[in-house]
Amino acid sequence: RKQVDFIFQVFDLDGDGFISPADMVGVAGVDFVHCLLPVKGREGKLTFAPPPGLVRSEAKVAPQSSPKKPSSLLGKLVEFVESFALGAIAGGIGAMAVYPIDLVKTRMQNQRIVPGQPPMYLNSIDCFKKILRAEGFAGLYSGLLPQLVGVAPEKALKLTVNDYLRSWFSVRDDVSGSDSIHFPLEVLSGAGAGASQVIVTNPLEITKIRLQMQGESIKLALDAGKAAPEAMSALAICKELGVVGLYKGAGACFARDIPFSAIYFPA
Repeated sequence: RKQVDFIFQVFDLDGDGFISPADMVGVAGVDFVHCLLPVKGREGKLTFAPPPGLVRSEAKVAPQSSPKKPSSLLGKLVEFVESFALGAIAGGIGAMAVYPIDLVKTRMQNQRIVPGQPPMYLNSIDCFKKILRAEGFAGLYSGLLPQLVGVAPEKALKLTVNDYLRSWFSVRDDVSGSDSIHFPLEVLSGAGAGASQVIVTNPLEITKIRLQMQGESIKLALDAGKAAPEAMSALAICKELGVVGLYKGAGACFARDIPFSAIYFPA
């Protein structure tokens, strides 16, 4: 209170309880008045205060508080489960939305072209129509269950590994109180996440493709007048392939997923 009274005694030249424009001109001079910002005080009269920009530039920046990271084992476990669950839900919804498109892509890529004979599918739209006509709406989602079982851990594992590596490589800024990460380490975190997902991706894709092609194999056999092969379940396919067979072509998956995630996550 004493400091406030002293300020008014120095600046309030006319003693009316306001630091008016005339008071500021008398104390600071005409050249300095334009640096101050007039605001409405009591009774609507103008009074002066330093411009907000000047106050912020000269004042010491207070450190911003950032969310505290769990330090206990239970806290980290809860955080991991939360990230895993969110990734599983997001991955499952995405897989269901694009699965018919993925099925058409698989059929088109595995189509066998016999010289002198027209192809089974002329284009993607023709493929979609023929699958819908021959196998029904359910045929568009053949093999979806193994996809959902696999894509949830795949997405969750990738997101969790990326978050963990980013937190491991992040550095706390003592001034702002926030975490920062260097761009090369951010790329490395994404690459590590992409490599980890191959653990789930490779068996998933091999099993999924085998399931997606069963409908076409049955149709070809029936058209040729042969006995239709018995449809296999995902579990039967896994047993038939074995561990080595499920990870066949893993090198190609590494070559695809590591660069993709290294670009995707930093972006």
